[in-house]
Amino acid sequence: MQKLINLAEGTFNGIVFNDGTFFFNESNSHNMYPDIKFQTSDALQYVIDAYLINMHFPWIFLILILNGKNWYRPINLVLIVHWFLRSTGDLLRNTMQLRTFEPYTYWPFSQKNWYISNAIAHIFWLSGEIVGDWYPLIRTKVVTNNSKKIKIIYFFCIIYNSIKFFGMYTYFMNNPINLKKQVNSDIVSNTKNDIVKYNIVWWSTVVVISITSILYDISIILVLKSHLFNEINGNNLYEKNSFMDKFKQISEFRIIFSMTANLIFLPFVIIFVIFLLYGY
Repeated sequence: MQKLINLAEGTFNGIVFNDGTFFFNESNSHNMYPDIKFQTSDALQYVIDAYLINMHFPWIFLILILNGKNWYRPINLVLIVHWFLRSTGDLLRNTMQLRTFEPYTYWPFSQKNWYISNAIAHIFWLSGEIVGDWYPLIRTKVVTNNSKKIKIIYFFCIIYNSIKFFGMYTYFMNNPINLKKQVNSDIVSNTKNDIVKYNIVWWSTVVVISITSILYDISIILVLKSHLFNEINGNNLYEKNSFMDKFKQISEFRIIFSMTANLIFLPFVIIFVIFLLYGY
């Protein structure tokens, strides 16, 4: 468990939680600023272990064991690169603990943290997502030979990925971003123009990403549905003895499940963006 030293100097009356991201409960007093420090050894441990504690690592380890000498197949390489990029983003986020927080600034409490542990970290996170987005396409190509439908999936996948590249840009659109609280005498006013603009553009981008994701998902469902439903009706799902065959088919059902979750998630993001625009 990571230890917090010199937690606050009278400005925070809440609790600090840390899992690579920091959340503070501020008091009404803005006359002082947090002096939060982490033990260097603990901070370095989070950085060094980023690739091992990533949630995707156990699956990568399992895939390498199950595939043995065939680990270099394209579908496995996609998963490995996805894990590596996402883990690198985690590593950059965790380096935030190694830097000193600047006074009178909003999260992440310094421009270095914003660009290194937030902006560049998101480049790696989104790049990992982009690589991962090709996984269902590759899985779909394995189960169908319909080239016309595959081209449609390629089209929506490229559009979907392009929007994510724009999402990377949103972290640099206010360069340099102003995280400072405006200080007037002993009062810190909550002027957040750069942050508010970023939130509006970023979360609007998330809405577009979700919509294009649904279109991409639908194109995959239209190709997969006949294949999967035929297997179900024919009771072929568990007739094969190979564990890898069963694993692949379960993976195909997981793709459809994740698509459904995205449909449920979209309305909440749209409502959140509307609140942001109303507050601006």
